[in-house]
Amino acid sequence: MKRSRLPDFSVFLWLATLFLWMAILTAAAQTRETYHGLLNQKMLANKVSAPEHLHDYLADGKLRLGLRDAVLLTLENNSSVHIEETQVEAEKFSLLRTYQPFDPLLQGIFTLNRYSYNGYSQLQGVGSSSGATLNSLTQSGQINYTQTFQTGTNIEVGLGSARNSSNSAFFYTNPYYNTVLNLQFTQPLLKNRGTFANRAALVIARRTLQQSQASFEAQVSDSILQVVNQYWSVVQAKGNLEVQRKSLEAADASYQHDKRALELGALPPLDIYRSESEVASRRVQMLQTEYVLKQAEDTLRLTIGADQDDFFRALDLDLTENPNRKVNCERSTPRQP
Repeated sequence: MKRSRLPDFSVFLWLATLFLWMAILTAAAQTRETYHGLLNQKMLANKVSAPEHLHDYLADGKLRLGLRDAVLLTLENNSSVHIEETQVEAEKFSLLRTYQPFDPLLQGIFTLNRYSYNGYSQLQGVGSSSGATLNSLTQSGQINYTQTFQTGTNIEVGLGSARNSSNSAFFYTNPYYNTVLNLQFTQPLLKNRGTFANRAALVIARRTLQQSQASFEAQVSDSILQVVNQYWSVVQAKGNLEVQRKSLEAADASYQHDKRALELGALPPLDIYRSESEVASRRVQMLQTEYVLKQAEDTLRLTIGADQDDFFRALDLDLTENPNRKVNCERSTPRQP
């Protein structure tokens, strides 16, 4: 009988390395989207980030903001924008998950079996003495590589080797080796044939991601419109408060004039109550306007994320835009050719 030879271990290692590179290269050739290419870096954080860049707008103990500054802070710190962004990230993971049927699979298996028991028959080849023991040792290793392509093609490559040794006298080759190389190629001819059937889930996942991104862009546009309206609402409320303050000063000046006229006897006693009523009415209107201004400022703080920090929540807002001047909210970056 011809003696079997143990295959060189370097050849076995070279084939294993070849299978590994095949898995990497074929996966890279099929997958256009990648984990690091799709994932937003903010999503890598293990906690919600604090409001950003608010310190840049701190001046004289106030939060000084232009309209463009308010828009930028909204894009960076607004909770609704962040929540909608997580929906986009979830759809990105769904898209990556659809590549699972085309992921290469590389498996390595190693088994070791050893048997030792007393001999009970001369056919075992361990002699006829009472202390004879039959020892058997089997060592086997196998590497399998499986890959399904987007055309429906499936390839399987397997390499296995086994080593068997025993103290039996009937083994002509001891130890003896057995090596098997398996190559299998499968191409569906009807069902799941071609790229259309196999890439349908990818197309649907990409469309879903695009829809989610469109919803996110709409949410961003709504947030920008919202912060613009809220900004001008605060400006308007401050202007109304200034008007009410001047109106109260005018009513109080009129009351002081009538009070002096009453002391000089130039005004009937009952007419002074009309001036007092007017001052009280103007004071109530100013208090109501102050309340409206506080509500508008709190709403703006919520939109730009200033309410997430106790320090910035307590700061007054100093809005620098003039309602009579045209405001340009575009970024001052050079236009790309």
